Amino acid sequence: MTLRIRGLDVFTDRPLRGNPTTVVLNSEGLSHEEMQAVARELNLETTFVSSPIDLRAAFRLHYFMPLCRIELCGHGTIGAIWALAEEGTIPRGLPELTVETPVGFLKIELEWEEERLKKVVMDQLPPKFARPDCSAEEVAQVLGITPDSLVNAGLPLTSASTGRAKLLIPVTDRQALDSITPNRGLLEELCRRIRVTGLYAFTTKPRNQGAAAEARQFPCGGGGVEDPVTGVAACALGAYLVYQRAVGVEEPVTKLLIEQGWAIGRPGRVEVRVHLRNGEITRVGIAGEAVPISTAEMRWEARS
Repeated sequence: MTLRIRGLDVFTDRPLRGNPTTVVLNSEGLSHEEMQAVARELNLETTFVSSPIDLRAAFRLHYFMPLCRIELCGHGTIGAIWALAEEGTIPRGLPELTVETPVGFLKIELEWEEERLKKVVMDQLPPKFARPDCSAEEVAQVLGITPDSLVNAGLPLTSASTGRAKLLIPVTDRQALDSITPNRGLLEELCRRIRVTGLYAFTTKPRNQGAAAEARQFPCGGGGVEDPVTGVAACALGAYLVYQRAVGVEEPVTKLLIEQGWAIGRPGRVEVRVHLRNGEITRVGIAGEAVPISTAEMRWEARS
């Protein structure tokens, strides 16, 4: 069996920026253990495409980091849809489709400019917010910054999820954001205790006009030291900013940009779309683009 693999940079329109990902276009018949082995070999978050179990969906997607399986991956989903469109598997001009994922069915919208794919819009789960069992002082110690950088930010620490739970950490300004140097041991311990998959620090004073916030994501559980651009975290942050009325809110949909990746030389931006009715959030999603950068094949022999 020969696996067909595509490499893409997601949440950017330029190569070598945004979040890199790999997509296996023909993963039919691979077990989860075999998918994990392939992701470990590729050493990137990898999305595996196969036929759906439920015919309401066009494709079935599985997501793997090099060391573990994850339930949802924003840049992996957008990268997979982009690769399938580039291959011609998704017909040009198709306005929407449904994918089957470990968290359920997700609606995907495709925005085209003439016959060129311009943007992929991915629905996420309804946002959930909770007060975390941790103090600003403890979080500041984990991140290696002063407690004043959190206390004076004017927004509350919040555990938020639109698919995978993140601790949203407001800091005062970009200087505080750039100075973060997390203690990995304390970070892993905190994430396990409050049941989140990473710490998402942000400021509402980004370097670029037009962005609502600039953020940094520090994952736990084998996700690397720092993630370049994180779709699921950005979506949770966008919903949180609307919920807190920390940004201007428009009905029926508020669109805002979250920038990330500047601190590690891979800047990118996620467009978050928050749908509202009578002031209440009814639906959330993210939109982004991708740049195909590589094509590869991997010979694979099924394990007996």
